Amino acid sequence: MIEKRLSFKEGGWLKTNIKYAIIGISVGLLMSAFIYIFNPTGIQTKNVLFNILFSLFITLSIANVIALVQCYFTPAKIGFWNFVWIYYICNLVGLFIGVELSYFIVSLTFDFKYSFTGHISDYKFNVLITIVIGTLILLYHFQRINAETMLKSKEMDLVKLFLLQPLVENALKHGLKDVRDHGEMKVNIIQNGNRIEIFIYDNGTPFPEELIAGYGLQSTFDKLQLLYKDDHDIQINNTPEKHIKISIPFI
Repeated sequence: MIEKRLSFKEGGWLKTNIKYAIIGISVGLLMSAFIYIFNPTGIQTKNVLFNILFSLFITLSIANVIALVQCYFTPAKIGFWNFVWIYYICNLVGLFIGVELSYFIVSLTFDFKYSFTGHISDYKFNVLITIVIGTLILLYHFQRINAETMLKSKEMDLVKLFLLQPLVENALKHGLKDVRDHGEMKVNIIQNGNRIEIFIYDNGTPFPEELIAGYGLQSTFDKLQLLYKDDHDIQINNTPEKHIKISIPFI
């Protein structure tokens, strides 16, 4: 079974907004550069500031609307395609907020009269750009974590699932936290003679040489000792693939 998770909440609110602010400013500068290439006399300092301001507020508005909606809707709750529809609606709502906010701030800063109906034509181009950029962001986050789990029903019945939970959470929270592309987490459970062997792989940051057990890992040690006494084994390796291996008796 392959499960793909979508998540746009990659860090704290401030950190995420700083990242998207940088993206927005960069897009505004790129737009100004393209305009200058094709029309060197048609770009002025004020136009550059306008492009940066509009791009900044549109990007931040879209990102925050999506983050807000994700507090209530996730693909797991409402289904993937329903989430996609809501995602694109969020993009358009964010675009609307960003454009109107930009024009309002411009009207306060420069000699410009704000009018809600005075810039409807701007939306034609901006909607297209927003859909294209939104699609790229959606595809990026969709493939960011590809979690593959291969479990047979009989083997699943033999495994105490609460043994896996803290280790899987650690792999996603710590191991893959710095992986931006093609993150992968894999759980294999196999029967080997009179033993059940559990392998949890991820392609994130390697384990340190002197690993200090945090709450998740320590709780796994404690549960194994409580359930199986000394009849268990746990190994933590970085080669040939980064993984944790647990061996417990086949009961």
